[in-house]
Amino acid sequence: MRVNKWLVHAIAQCADCNFEVSDYQLAQTMGRSHHIKTGHTVTVETGYCQKYESIDRKKGGASDE
Repeated sequence: MRVNKWLVHAIAQCADCNFEVSDYQLAQTMGRSHHIKTGHTVTVETGYCQKYESIDRKKGGASDE
């Protein structure tokens, strides 16, 4: 089995101020940095997509049908 996984969304929000980042490429890093700089409580919601494939299909093996 082959597994591909990629980040599809991320949102960082501060519980103590109006800080918010919804750019999935920056949310985790900026959320962490905001916490380190201010000591505020920051949550980061992340969503991942995973795709499972048979290795045989990649090699032209039997189909799922």
